[in-house]
Amino acid sequence: TFISLNTITHYMNFINPALQYAYKKDWLEKDITKTIEKPEIIKNERKALMGDDAVKFYQFLEDKEMGFIIQIGMLLGLRRSEILGIKTNVIDFAFDSIKINDKLLYKSGKYITKENDTKSNKNNESKGTMPMALELARIVKKQLDKIELNKKLLGNCYNYDFENYLCVDNEGKLYKPDRLSRTASRYSVKCLGTKYGLHEICRHTCATLLLRNGGTDLKNIQHYLRHSSINTTSEFYSHLLFKDKVETAEKVSELLTSKESVEKRDN
Repeated sequence: TFISLNTITHYMNFINPALQYAYKKDWLEKDITKTIEKPEIIKNERKALMGDDAVKFYQFLEDKEMGFIIQIGMLLGLRRSEILGIKTNVIDFAFDSIKINDKLLYKSGKYITKENDTKSNKNNESKGTMPMALELARIVKKQLDKIELNKKLLGNCYNYDFENYLCVDNEGKLYKPDRLSRTASRYSVKCLGTKYGLHEICRHTCATLLLRNGGTDLKNIQHYLRHSSINTTSEFYSHLLFKDKVETAEKVSELLTSKESVEKRDN
């Protein structure tokens, strides 16, 4: 079975402290963690939907199954577990805000939430209250109305186990994370002819649009994406910043070497 370099690194981060503790207690003759090097992870360039493709895909999602979930992710730049973890009681139309406090995982045939696994709760840095602009409010209200309608139509047949969650199907069942990811990728191929991952569609696209088109500075993007450090934001999107530098360099070159500048200099 193939194990990714990321997985190996995670295992080492978990096991190494235990081995170092055992060495300090003289349970081991030597600290073997000193002789094992972590694998060098080759970072792939992060893809994102750009310009017209982002607009086209966002509109394509309207009224598609799970489309509203992906739209919310694109608007707020959320991770998959964050989108699925949104509860109805954190939505505040009076203050036009929505809190990102929980995450929802699915492992070994069961949903994992902070109610049954405290380790699944989000760290403080990634929590936050997000503004609910008009478009997001429209999508959220449409889903809430749909939930109430389905409750009336199905009556006792409606699944109330997850009634506090926003991202449920017509029967009240939570969508499984893997199915959401597969659906998002399938939609991207159908709409754009290119396969994108859910994380690329939501989080990377949001950051890319803000950085390249919205003129938003890196610090504001850090707060919007809820990165604990601006270094994380910079590392993730440094390739975009470099492209901006290239455009700036070309602009300077154009200004210094343009015919108009030369004529003014000669005169």
